[in-house]
Amino acid sequence: MRCMSWLIGGLLVGCFFVSPAIAQDGGGPPRDPNEGDILFAGIPFNFLPPGARALAMGGTFIAIADDATAAEANPAGLTILSRPEVSVHYRSSSFQVEGVDLFAAFINDNYGDFARGFQPLIDPIITFEEDVNDIAFASYVHPFDRWTLSISYQQAVNFRGRSEINTTQPELVDFIRTRRQVDALVEYFALSGAAELTDWLSLGVSVRFSQADFQTLDELRSDFPRDFELDFGNLNFDDVLLLRSTLDGTDDDVTFNVGLLFNPNGTVSGGLVYKQGGSFVIDGMTTFVDCLPFECNESDGRFLGAFVFEEESDTAFELPDLIGGGLAWRPTDQVIVALDLNYLFYSNLDNGGGSEPIDDELEIHLGAEYTIFLERSGGDPVPIFLRAGAWTDPDHDGFRQIDSEQTHFTLGAGIVLGGLQIDAAGHFSDLVDEFLVSLVYRF
Repeated sequence: MRCMSWLIGGLLVGCFFVSPAIAQDGGGPPRDPNEGDILFAGIPFNFLPPGARALAMGGTFIAIADDATAAEANPAGLTILSRPEVSVHYRSSSFQVEGVDLFAAFINDNYGDFARGFQPLIDPIITFEEDVNDIAFASYVHPFDRWTLSISYQQAVNFRGRSEINTTQPELVDFIRTRRQVDALVEYFALSGAAELTDWLSLGVSVRFSQADFQTLDELRSDFPRDFELDFGNLNFDDVLLLRSTLDGTDDDVTFNVGLLFNPNGTVSGGLVYKQGGSFVIDGMTTFVDCLPFECNESDGRFLGAFVFEEESDTAFELPDLIGGGLAWRPTDQVIVALDLNYLFYSNLDNGGGSEPIDDELEIHLGAEYTIFLERSGGDPVPIFLRAGAWTDPDHDGFRQIDSEQTHFTLGAGIVLGGLQIDAAGHFSDLVDEFLVSLVYRF
């Protein structure tokens, strides 16, 4: 049975020195977790309009686009705004995102049959459960005669995840641990402009300074793999093999959105938009540590006297582009019904490393808004908005072991009090539950 420990030791050496290019359907060395498609495909990127009104209507805003978040949803809609306004949007998200620990998957696939009966198998499916609260969007919009300017900030991704898997070979007292940590932040700083081409057609463009900040850790560690404790007793020494891949860096890119909005009769409007995702390169490092007994000791996570080999392993990745189209119907002054179709180029993330290809996907968004006018003595009626929506989210995680396809549902409400508009929305799915509140003040 001692050969099990040597196999794990050989696994760690092989992980580092063999080219990580084989998928996880069994056999072959594990894929380097720093490959961009594997690391980023499962992160819940937010391609929705950042406002509470749009979220409450199932993310349908391409053909409506009548507030400051049009800078992201469809910049052509900025021409609808007739007064200067400032806005801030706050989001609270609770994630439950499934993923695959690639190191655990490799141990399970390649050593499971041999180890069965001696060592518990490792379940490679992990779940990140995290809460994130932050500003989702902020802007200032200034309209002119037939054109409009806007400056805005958007938080497109704010995600954190932590996972640790531990298993023990009880007879040989071998310990195996895999860890995965992800901190991902993508922000946009945008300058947007829109102009009325005709009385019923507008064109808008947003130029975005896009910044991506990632810190990640993927680690596989085996303690006592060589079983010297069986020969020499319970001696006080370290016997560790460790492979660690990390990313820690920031990169930026200049991207853009371009959109058209047409409203020929006031009852039916339509829109088209293209959003560029952006390309980034994050600094990375792959480290292999062999801490032999009698020669090194571990102190505060550092190994003294160990054989350490490090290699830079920067990661390049490209966020998905989006092409969207929308229609909005206003059968009465109180009702809006909207449909958006978003085609997402998730294949931008696919370098062929998952257990299934990452395909481009079509999302279908549906939403509705109903307005109630509350009469008040001596003043204008107060509009109260009730909203609901849903959209489809096809599987695009890149792993056959996980079915991330789901349907999202939304609810929300809003009110206008003089120059202040307050909107709130809730978004519910297996992947994420979130609450968004928006404050808009018009001068």
